[in-house]
Amino acid sequence: MITYAQAERLLDIHAADRSVLSLYVGIPRDPAQLRELPARAHDLIRLAAADLDGYRGQAAGLAEDERRVSRLLEVHGREWLGHTAALFAAAGTGQAEAFALPCQLPDRAILATRPHIRPLLVTLQRCPAHYVVVVDQRRAWLFRVTGDEIETTAAAEIEATAATAQAAEGGQVAGEAVSGEGPAGEGTGKEGAPPGEGAAGAAGARSWPGAGAGGLGAGEAPREPVRSRRFGGWYGLESYRINERVIELAHSHLHATVTLLERAMRPGWPEPLVLGGHAETVSRFAKMLPTGLRDKVAGTFVVDPHTMTPARVRDLARPVIANWVREREDRLVGELRAGQLPGAAPPLTVTGLPGCLAAVNARAVALLVVPAGGVLGGYACERCGTLSATGADCSCPDGRPRWVPDLLEEMVVRTISEGGTVEAVADPPGEVAARLRFPVSGGR
Repeated sequence: MITYAQAERLLDIHAADRSVLSLYVGIPRDPAQLRELPARAHDLIRLAAADLDGYRGQAAGLAEDERRVSRLLEVHGREWLGHTAALFAAAGTGQAEAFALPCQLPDRAILATRPHIRPLLVTLQRCPAHYVVVVDQRRAWLFRVTGDEIETTAAAEIEATAATAQAAEGGQVAGEAVSGEGPAGEGTGKEGAPPGEGAAGAAGARSWPGAGAGGLGAGEAPREPVRSRRFGGWYGLESYRINERVIELAHSHLHATVTLLERAMRPGWPEPLVLGGHAETVSRFAKMLPTGLRDKVAGTFVVDPHTMTPARVRDLARPVIANWVREREDRLVGELRAGQLPGAAPPLTVTGLPGCLAAVNARAVALLVVPAGGVLGGYACERCGTLSATGADCSCPDGRPRWVPDLLEEMVVRTISEGGTVEAVADPPGEVAARLRFPVSGGR
């Protein structure tokens, strides 16, 4: 499973010419179809090289890259059935990398000066790694899901039955046993013993004023024992405290689980959280989460913790994450469209390729929103780095525009290198949109 750190490290690979191969190819689910995989990869690579200037001079390096990725497919093909393989090879440095992606992506091959990472960003945002917490009244389980893999990160267990038994034992001392209620009649500390003997008597039996040897005043009717559960006062308060302690012990594993989550989920990392278990317990646990964790909750599902399996947990969390991703994209697109309403001045949201190119060239982009698929050819100046769709927008007196196979990829890399963030959505406003740090001339 690819991570953001690994995707950014790929940007360290850079070549002077278009000699870095990026290949995205789907691995069939049927092992019998693996024999067709090298031919599919070969066709994709040849299609990418069809417009390569000086292709014949780079034929040897390209052939070596093709052999590298073919070996990687042969090694990992049976491990990655049903996944998309992302393979990168640089003829100049001899580097080769391979990753299995959890999302299905279109087959694509790109030859450029650096690895083509936009599909990786799509994968990280559409199929994010996430945490799942399953809670019940006694235990909690913390899982981390990355693609099809699920691992138990930690388990916070509190034996509520033992804690409850311990608390109940304390309640028994202050309740029924000490009250002297037994089959031999009230007022006995132990079965068949006279008043003043047994457990209560050993502790020093109390009697009302005027009580005789049996603890009753002359002519008085028997009264409720002081330690009875039906008696209020201080002993009723003691019983209340015991009940509250039982509830506290029963919920202590939930507090421990919150602590584990705060340690596991690092601040600022875009990993959502899914809660599972019985509806009542999940609702109680969700209310205990601090604000930072509550904002990461993608949704909940109902499962019986006693019959669940890790695979079952992963499958139940998958539609919750898919719905969270869809809502997140819809909310982002809606915010961008709202930023384009008339009267919004200064314009800190731009849509369309011309305005976004001007913002990227001015290093003003805080958030770049690009389409999840497709490629768009363009130009980049080899001297000043200006990006343009036609190659005529560079202001350098001796500018040398160089054709690039995907202008959107160049915008993505430039934004990341300048400290901005990138989101890939299915249908961004104006095909590409940006949120700016400061206004830039160039039109919306």
